[in-house]
Amino acid sequence: MPERKYNTLSQIFYALKKGDGTSAITDSQSYYGQKEEKVRKAVVVWPPANKGIKPTKTTITDPAGETTTFLTYRIYFLGGLESSDMNMTYFPIPGTPEFEKYISENEISAELALTYSTKVGLLNSKTSDASKDAFGMVVDAREDQSGVHGEHFIITQTEQKYQISSNYLPTAPKIPDFSELRMNSLFYDKSGKSRPVRASTMIGGAQDELNGGSVRLASKRVNFDCLDQTLQQKIFQLAQNTNRDLVVTSAFRTDQDVERLNRHGAGTSANSTHNSGWGVDFSVRNLNDGDINAIKEAAFELNLSMPAPIDHGTGPHFHFQLRSGDRGPLQQGCSRSELDSFYEDESQGES
Repeated sequence: MPERKYNTLSQIFYALKKGDGTSAITDSQSYYGQKEEKVRKAVVVWPPANKGIKPTKTTITDPAGETTTFLTYRIYFLGGLESSDMNMTYFPIPGTPEFEKYISENEISAELALTYSTKVGLLNSKTSDASKDAFGMVVDAREDQSGVHGEHFIITQTEQKYQISSNYLPTAPKIPDFSELRMNSLFYDKSGKSRPVRASTMIGGAQDELNGGSVRLASKRVNFDCLDQTLQQKIFQLAQNTNRDLVVTSAFRTDQDVERLNRHGAGTSANSTHNSGWGVDFSVRNLNDGDINAIKEAAFELNLSMPAPIDHGTGPHFHFQLRSGDRGPLQQGCSRSELDSFYEDESQGES
């Protein structure tokens, strides 16, 4: 067995960035348990370029503080998806007549079948040819063992192509515009331009320099209105107590949001607290270590839990959620059918 070249997590990540996955971990001892590295052949089945959908960009920060940008795809493993170590149910390969027949006979949506039958593949945008249409490309997929990407796979391009067609895949996903919802509307002026909401105006605090914290939404697709009202209040309280400007990147999600995000490679769980209005994500962009620690401590004082580290596989961000004793029922008007009218056709992937 070859000698291991890299002995620390940062060295392993550096090796993976260079595409040197074989040398990064060459024996059965990984840092997160006994596991042999496996290189599998897979096919890129989403997104299809001819549908005008671009791959998501995922930025990962390694333990040494270096960032790498990956193009994010959905990949289907050839001949091994049904094996027990993948914990997956067998589906025919997406983009084939057999796939279309399967979803018809089993009365499952194409979106869910695409999500359940594939994994997330991360392609290094610097060391690969990003100009190539990756749809149908056969790739080498290496399961990450450094703990940086969670269940994602590092993929490298090959010259092989698999004959699949976008005609048998879902149409372009839809993105929501929630800016007209009652609470969301507070975050936009009459022209539709985003604006921060001062925390003190929402919780009755004194409006002075010591209480200058605010909250704003990262985009119109963030559904703040359907968050549990207790969580809404804690978010504004957190901004005021830390005197920081908090940017909400994700709040309440419907199952339609889950399908859309998973299709883009986000790896979102169907059981996430976001789906009940009990979880919220904040950006950590432009925050230093002092800011991050202050926000964590203030969140814990408000009885919010943080079940995952800042970088837990989908890019650095805070994820806070209500503890079980603080959780209320789903807000009225927040079912999928009631929110359906807020979704519009999407022309390209998120970035």
